[in-house]
Amino acid sequence: MRVLQVVHDYLPRHRAGAEIYTHQLSKALIRRGHEVVVLHAEYDREADEHSLRRGEWDGVPTIAATWKYGRAQFEETYSDPARERLFESVLSEVRPDIVHLQHLERFSIGVPGVARRNGLRVVYTLHEYALTCPRRGIRMMADLSLCEALDARRCAACILDTQVPPGSPEGGSRFAHAADWWRDRVVHRARRFVRKRLASVGLFDRSRVDERVRRVDYYGPEDWARMAQIRAIERRWKAVRRMTREVDLFISPSPFLLEKFVEFGVPRRRILFSDNGIDVSPFAGLDRRPSDKVRFAYAGTIDEHKGVHVLVEAMNGMPAGRASLAIHGDLEAFPEYVERLRKLVRHPDTRLAGPFDNARIAEVLRDVDVLVVPSLWFENSPLTIHEAFAAGAPVVATDHGGLRDLVKDGVSGLLFRRGDADDLSRAMRRLVDEEGLLERLRTGLPRVKTMDEDAADMEARYARLAGRARASR
Repeated sequence: MRVLQVVHDYLPRHRAGAEIYTHQLSKALIRRGHEVVVLHAEYDREADEHSLRRGEWDGVPTIAATWKYGRAQFEETYSDPARERLFESVLSEVRPDIVHLQHLERFSIGVPGVARRNGLRVVYTLHEYALTCPRRGIRMMADLSLCEALDARRCAACILDTQVPPGSPEGGSRFAHAADWWRDRVVHRARRFVRKRLASVGLFDRSRVDERVRRVDYYGPEDWARMAQIRAIERRWKAVRRMTREVDLFISPSPFLLEKFVEFGVPRRRILFSDNGIDVSPFAGLDRRPSDKVRFAYAGTIDEHKGVHVLVEAMNGMPAGRASLAIHGDLEAFPEYVERLRKLVRHPDTRLAGPFDNARIAEVLRDVDVLVVPSLWFENSPLTIHEAFAAGAPVVATDHGGLRDLVKDGVSGLLFRRGDADDLSRAMRRLVDEEGLLERLRTGLPRVKTMDEDAADMEARYARLAGRARASR
């Protein structure tokens, strides 16, 4: 089969979980005899926004769709007809049998509909919550409080709190400013007029008309602007729900994330729980180096929603000489946060180790006794946890979201309360003080799903869906 994988970022420039998973899956499918092309976005400030660059990375053919930061309007951040036309041109070139979406950021939610109109079936792996949360898909407010349920008022306030100017490097957009208030007020006055007429002949409840009169006359420009912002969020959700009907199969790597999308409105029968596989070959025969300290480590994005500051504070409370902490990750992506971490560090055995090539992950984890995942957001099924298990390292993780699905407290690791540095420090101290605890947790590590197994499962899904598509033609 010919498979088109679609993802927002890709290697080697971007090395987060979804990008690495997409690459490893593509390589495994190629080994099984399939033709795979990865379509991804690539930022280029100087290039034509809608140009295509063809290339290859580590044996996987790629097509990079260039883009520039910033969109004039909020709606353009998720619905872009120009990107949809670009995607259709890629379909004409690649002529795939199946389209597998890994991430639609920097493309458009109209992409699945374009694929379906071209007679193709669509698979969508859910890596996080970007479809429901326009703030980087983390479902967390600027004040670090979680969005347990979706609330358009709360969502609008969050977008305003974190908004940056249009065209800036951070990619801001115009989001229903007060200048739009007159349009909504005119619409409401027109509706009030019609309903007042209907009420005069007994076809509408007069008390409801009176309430609308009070609302229209009371609200000022700022109130109407906020209502416009709320409706902008609701329109986004409506458009996403409409898009989900164009997807044949959603794959959720965690039960928690699956339930969140069922709550959003995706029928349960169309979401399959199937955890991500990883390339386990680097971990074969891994020789762990001994140490007289318990070696804790973090590996991943170094940003506030990942809770790295909680880990640093927890490590500050650990006894000197009995534990060490290495924080692996890009130190330049969020420099202000990294500077904050540097100021927080007080333990002599805490170090910011910087980035590493994921191809060296086994080498890095060989010197790790315990991986710590202190995320403040819900997470899904982090690649680093699978890699830690494959390397024989238990995990200490936040007790919520998809982390609770992966780490069994007292069996394969320990759980602690979200954002609680003292509780995390107590869990880490247990691993230092309790004789035999670390060894018991190592014996409870689950078997890790291999990427070859994942690719075989995916191949069967593709074949089934592509067969249905051919039968319907």
